[in-house]
Amino acid sequence: MAGGRMFVRIFVLTLALTVAGAAAAPAALRGQSFDREMFEVSDSFPYEVTVRRSAAVVGAGLGFTAVSRVLPMIQPRETAAEYGPERLDRKDVNRVDRYFMNPYDEFLQNAGHATFFVTMLTPFPTILSREFGEIFQLGVMLGQTVLLSYGTKETLLHFFPRFRPHAYYDDTPNRLQEDDGSRKSFFSGHSSHTFAVATFATIITRDLYPESRASLVVGGVGYGLAASVSAMRVAGGRHYLSDVVVGAAWGSLVGWAVPRIYRRDSGEDTLRVTPTVGEFGPGIMLRYRPR
Repeated sequence: MAGGRMFVRIFVLTLALTVAGAAAAPAALRGQSFDREMFEVSDSFPYEVTVRRSAAVVGAGLGFTAVSRVLPMIQPRETAAEYGPERLDRKDVNRVDRYFMNPYDEFLQNAGHATFFVTMLTPFPTILSREFGEIFQLGVMLGQTVLLSYGTKETLLHFFPRFRPHAYYDDTPNRLQEDDGSRKSFFSGHSSHTFAVATFATIITRDLYPESRASLVVGGVGYGLAASVSAMRVAGGRHYLSDVVVGAAWGSLVGWAVPRIYRRDSGEDTLRVTPTVGEFGPGIMLRYRPR
């Protein structure tokens, strides 16, 4: 639950910062009123946030988030304390993950959180360099990226229950052993969200400034920070190596997909977004065919 509250705050922070940046846009500073013209974008702007596609993405993100809250009620998972730390044996962990296992380290935990929040700000230099209408659309896209990454990660966590590495150590604080998240190691939300945002930032910078090398700088900073967060999650005993690798891959996919959905040149023959309702709740189907 603590992790859920934290990421809800992140989502709210993301949108709040976007709105704050939009309010400080050049058009607003010139004293223009907030009329419809302020939401217009230039002809060269590569994205178009449509109601239909936004409804699909937001619906999927909220649907997965709702499902993630219902699943633990239907099928509760034992915490490390309930399972019994004495029953946990590091030899049961696969060889690669066992090699990189670490006990809990509170300093690295806090350092990882701090770096996480810095990483979430990676897209803002690019977003805030645009006019109001473009800032608004990019902010919506960023919020959807965070929401979709969060909702899917929370749902998938339930289907792959795994005790965190620190659960195998005797000196782990009781509060961590008793926490609902003690069996939510796979996969890493920190890795998923930071790599989603880093990928999103890199792609929109490349699309907005194709003749510039700014995307290389943004990508280097974003991915460097995201990798640092992942490394601290492993070193601090919160995740296994495989947790952060899968989280990074999943987040990168989400960070790529959202800008791709809204590309003006995506078209029906290139990318199709369809709302779906499956066995485990609502979702979206992406069908992509390169030109």
